[in-house]
Amino acid sequence: MQWWQKITLFAFVICLGLSAEAKDIQVTAMGAKPDGSTLNTAFIQKAIDACHDSGGGKVIFTPGTYLTGTIAFKDNVTLYLEKGAVIVGSTN
Repeated sequence: MQWWQKITLFAFVICLGLSAEAKDIQVTAMGAKPDGSTLNTAFIQKAIDACHDSGGGKVIFTPGTYLTGTIAFKDNVTLYLEKGAVIVGSTN
């Protein structure tokens, strides 16, 4: 095996290891309520942080309306809205 093949194989194995740690998290499991009136900012941020800390993945919003203030996005985290899920910004 040539040196460049070894490096490619090593990089592939590292990527597999990182993706194996990725975790999907539902915001409702963190306490968010999709009722359109509960301010879910802290719950959504907690889900984003936990997902990022586990190596990345998806933060999943099940159907409903999620009211939120400002949230900070992080690397390797995808917000995934199931059909019928809506994120609404708070005016407060």
